Amino acid sequence: MRMIKWYTFAPRAFEANESFFWRDSGLLCRGLQTLGYESKVILAAPAPTNDPSDVIRGDLRDLESSEWWRSLGLDGVIMVAWGMGRDTPIVRAIAESGTRLILHIDGSNVHFPFYHRRDTLKTIWRYQHDMPYGIVRKYFKFLHQVAKDVGYTVLKNSFGKYRHLRYTNLLSCQTPTSVQGNLRICELFGGKDHGVKVRLFGYPIASSCEWDEKFKKEKRIIAIGRWNDLRQKRPFVLMAVLQGIARKHPDLKIDIFGTENEAFKPWFNSLDIALQRNITIHGVQPGARVAEVLMRSQISFFPSSGEGGPQAMFEGLACGVTTVSLDSPQLPGARWAADAGHADLADSDTTDSFVDALDRALQKWERGEYCPRQISEFWLPKTRVDLFLKAMLASATEDVDQGCSVVRSA
Repeated sequence: MRMIKWYTFAPRAFEANESFFWRDSGLLCRGLQTLGYESKVILAAPAPTNDPSDVIRGDLRDLESSEWWRSLGLDGVIMVAWGMGRDTPIVRAIAESGTRLILHIDGSNVHFPFYHRRDTLKTIWRYQHDMPYGIVRKYFKFLHQVAKDVGYTVLKNSFGKYRHLRYTNLLSCQTPTSVQGNLRICELFGGKDHGVKVRLFGYPIASSCEWDEKFKKEKRIIAIGRWNDLRQKRPFVLMAVLQGIARKHPDLKIDIFGTENEAFKPWFNSLDIALQRNITIHGVQPGARVAEVLMRSQISFFPSSGEGGPQAMFEGLACGVTTVSLDSPQLPGARWAADAGHADLADSDTTDSFVDALDRALQKWERGEYCPRQISEFWLPKTRVDLFLKAMLASATEDVDQGCSVVRSA
C-alpha cells in the first residue's frame, strides 16, 4: 500500500542542520514522518553543506515548473513562507501541477497603512531608535521606511499577496491578528467570495516543549533571541530592563539564550557581584537544553519591537511559561497570549514600563494566579507539532474542517 506523500517546502537555500529541523519546514517534515507519512523537505539550491537524505534541492527553474512538481507525485505540500510576490511563480507552479498546497505564513501581516497606522509608525521608529547614529539620520531613515512601506503595501504587496494566496488550498496562520489581516486583504480585492480558505492553527514546535511536573517552577526569567539584531530584538532594551528587575528582586534568576551581542560582556562585568551571581548568559544552545530551562522558568521576556511569533514565546507557553513584552499589534503572539490570560504586557516602550510588567507577572506567580499545567494544556493543541499537523491536514483534505475547532478555541 502506497504511503501518503506530504512534503514540506521553504523557498530559500537554508542549511539543513540540526537547528533547521527544530523549527518551521524542517520540524514539520519530521513531524509528518512521525505520523506515518512519507515526507521530505524541499529547499532552494544550492546546498550550503551536505544534506541529509530527507532533503531535496531545486533550483529556481525547477521550483517554477509545474512539470517538476508533478514529477514528485505528491499528495500535498506544506510551504512555510511569507506569502510574498517573489514566490508567486512557485505557488502557481504547485497549483498547476495539481498538488494540494498549504501555505503557513508569519504571524503578523498587519498591512500598514490600511490598518494599525499609529502603532505601525511607532514600530518603525523603534527600529531606528537604538541604532548607533545621529538623530538626523534616524529621522531620515524613519521617513524613508514609512514611504517605502506605504508604497510597497499599496502598490505591490496587498494585491500581489491576494493573487498569491488564491493559489493555495489552505492558508494557515500563526495568530488571530494574521487571520484578520489576511482576511481583510482578501475581502478588499476579492470581495466576500474571495476564494481563500484562511484558518488559525498556531505555531508548530517540537513535542519536547511541554511542561513536565518533575521540573518545578522557580523564580526565574528567561530571554531568548538573536541579540546581535539591534532593530528587532533590541539587546540594549533587554540589558536595561533585566538590570532593573534584578535590582528589584535580588532572589530572581535570569537566563539569556541565543546569539550574543558584544555589549553583553562589558554590561555583565559592570553589574554588582550579587546580580552577576543570578544572571547567566548561555549563548546559543541546543533546543532541548533551552526547553529544560523553560520548564523551570516562570516568565519569558521579549523586548522586541515587532515580530510575528516569536517561536520562543510559543515554546515557553507550551512549557507553562507566561510572557512579558510590549503591547503592540506588531507583536501579535504576545497579544494572543494576553487575551488567553497568559501574558503581562508593557503599556509603553520604556524601561520602567517593562520592569513594571515583569514585576506584575512575578507577583501573580507568587500569589498562585498562574498554573503551569493549565497554561501548557491550553497551548499544546496550538503548538505541539503532531496535534498541529493533524488539525491542518484534516482541514486541507476534508470539506468539513474537522480538527480546526481544537486550535480555534482561544
